Amino acid sequence: MLKDTPCSMKVFDILRQMSAVRQIEAADLMIGQNNFSIMFARNPRSHA
Repeated sequence: MLKDTPCSMKVFDILRQMSAVRQIEAADLMIGQNNFSIMFARNPRSHA
């Protein structure tokens, strides 16, 4: 989902620590908000 986005490697490290379902939810939110920052990846629910 995020392979063609400007995500840093740190964002992928953060996503790897989540369960698979949370990874998908976070990726969907990041794409929807067009926000691929580390802070957004750490706590995507507060930005929904």
